[in-house]
Amino acid sequence: MMKNRLCNFNHIIQLVGAMLLLLLTNAVIASIEDGISAVENEDYMSAYTMFKELAAQGDAEAQYNLAILYKQGKGVMQDADEAVNWFRKAAQQGLASAQYYMGHLYDSGEGVKQDFILAKNWYTKAAQQGNASAQSNLGVLYANGEGIKQDIVKAYVWFSLAVSQGLTAALDNRNLLAKSMSSELLNNATMLSREYFQQYVAPFSPQQNKLTSRGHPAIPNAHQQTPMAIQ
Repeated sequence: MMKNRLCNFNHIIQLVGAMLLLLLTNAVIASIEDGISAVENEDYMSAYTMFKELAAQGDAEAQYNLAILYKQGKGVMQDADEAVNWFRKAAQQGLASAQYYMGHLYDSGEGVKQDFILAKNWYTKAAQQGNASAQSNLGVLYANGEGIKQDIVKAYVWFSLAVSQGLTAALDNRNLLAKSMSSELLNNATMLSREYFQQYVAPFSPQQNKLTSRGHPAIPNAHQQTPMAIQ
């Protein structure tokens, strides 16, 4: 009899633990969504408070959005160092938008010492997760041979992937690059583009993201940087 009671008690503890975990998870989701809503309502101080608390708990989305607030000086004093710090934390957790932003910062030398190798590394991580802006800017690095050996085929391929996601600036760069490529190189680039599309675009379609995660809400217009042009 005592054994059965212990088993039942343990079962109750497990159920209570599961319910608490569910409540905590829902609270995190609601808080991030509230933070985004606060930004949309231009209540940046409230957004900062929400994102700061969640970011300290290790939430990558909150870390990314907190970095944006520090970068833009909304809801908190503008602080480039803090922005880089939180972008990096989110990027290290695999958040593609933060990885792209780290690439952009090293590419432009904004808030950090310019370093094309690190820019290439961060762009690559984001590009391989389907981030169109990272794909386009990675194409620029390959085209110019910055931070990596010049490779116009790879440049064409990454531009093509960005174009497939509607990034018009990448189309201009791809067309410019194509004028200097032989028919053989263009054929090779086209075939490689199809292969890369299956790896680095198709798995990250909006429909697929909705099925596999709750997405990565971001402050409106925060990370849509204009891709740089080929020199």
